[in-house]
Amino acid sequence: MRPIHFGLLALALARPLPGQEDSSAAPRFGVRVEGGMLSPDDPAAVTMAYGGSVAWYTPTRGALLLRYVRQSQGANYGPDLGAHARGFLTVGWELPLTGGGLYRREARVRVGGGALFRGPLATALVVSGSLVLRYAVQRHVAFVGSVEDDAAALPRQDFTTNCVPDGSGGTTCSVLRYGGRLQHNFGFVIAAEWRP
Repeated sequence: MRPIHFGLLALALARPLPGQEDSSAAPRFGVRVEGGMLSPDDPAAVTMAYGGSVAWYTPTRGALLLRYVRQSQGANYGPDLGAHARGFLTVGWELPLTGGGLYRREARVRVGGGALFRGPLATALVVSGSLVLRYAVQRHVAFVGSVEDDAAALPRQDFTTNCVPDGSGGTTCSVLRYGGRLQHNFGFVIAAEWRP
């Protein structure tokens, strides 16, 4: 086996030493920096996304999160990464499904809602659902992975374009209709979390 396989195996089998459990009776704040993909309409397409969140952990190990994620609408690399980006601003609740702790995988479910900012287009309402896996590697540091769907209710907008003279002194224009539907944004996001 390669050295990296031994390292991954050691992480998977590692158990905390006595007194290392990651628990606290008092609520604590956490900060996450995240990146991954968040693809509109097609889960097979890769659309880069990056952002962060602030979390407030309760004594029950649940967490209230304020999250902002930018979804690239330009290129997925180079200087155009993030060009014409859309922004998701959501408030969510993470509910633990399994026990957590240092060197223990913790399964969570996150639900939330907020807004999708798409300027110059109208802002859309968003409902978000995620399956989350959190793994604490140090008392203050954890890695968090999520598979999510951010469903946005895109409002219908009509745009008048391609106006040309019609020969009788008036103009003929085309009307472009955009939105008026539910758009799923499928994502896989990895985050590094720091808790004081």
